[in-house]
Amino acid sequence: MLKPDAVVRTWGGDAKLLKALEVRGIKIIQINEVGNFTQAKNEVKSVGQALGVAQEGVHQSSKMSAALDKVQKPSQMRRVLYYTPSAYSAGKSTWVGQLISATGNELVAEQDYFYYLSPETFLSARADVYALGFYGDAYAMRRAPGRHPLVRQRIAKSPHVTIPSPMLACSAWYSAFDLPKLAERLK
Repeated sequence: MLKPDAVVRTWGGDAKLLKALEVRGIKIIQINEVGNFTQAKNEVKSVGQALGVAQEGVHQSSKMSAALDKVQKPSQMRRVLYYTPSAYSAGKSTWVGQLISATGNELVAEQDYFYYLSPETFLSARADVYALGFYGDAYAMRRAPGRHPLVRQRIAKSPHVTIPSPMLACSAWYSAFDLPKLAERLK
């Protein structure tokens, strides 16, 4: 209906959609999943090149580097526990791990990737600050383990920040622009 020249995609969209795009002569540009900001910068340049705006890709990559350089590291590193309403946490090898590391803090994690963290385990974990993901989403908060009264009480009585959902999207290179603010809030 919109008649685009190109579609930029990550892992979403089924085979029928991709075939329909191909049949219509629409260029498909795949954004590869990235695990850190160095990979993200290279991917931004690659997508800019594929879209025919290579200089804009280089410019956005440079802006990302400048934003990362503005992050003020804390004088005292804080131990940060990431938690979602569905009781999942994230390890150091996730995008969340990269975000926390880029702020100069340490992610408290039992595993390297995403994993279930029961309310009981959450309550026994020790962190200086809690980083909450998707806590602003009313739908995600329905009947979720993260709504447990003791979990909510611990969070309310402890230093905590809510990470904006767009920063948590897989390969969200643009989250670099919000990192200086997040770093300040984690102090």
